[in-house]
Amino acid sequence: MIADAGSMTSDLAKGSDAVTSVFEILDINSLINPEDHDGVIPEKVQGSVALNSGLCLSSSSKCHDLEKFQP
Repeated sequence: MIADAGSMTSDLAKGSDAVTSVFEILDINSLINPEDHDGVIPEKVQGSVALNSGLCLSSSSKCHDLEKFQP
């Protein structure tokens, strides 16, 4: 039981670092004033999004298609 807890400490540290990183991003003050109604409103906005290396698995325990998949 102690060995299991010891092996999880690095995972917990990584999770803690990830949460800290997310909150650092959320705490950034925006340069855009949301109360300013004199801002520029573009007529059209254009852009694109690229999704690379995506993998989607069913959360069902009966899904064994990619059971041995190694990223």
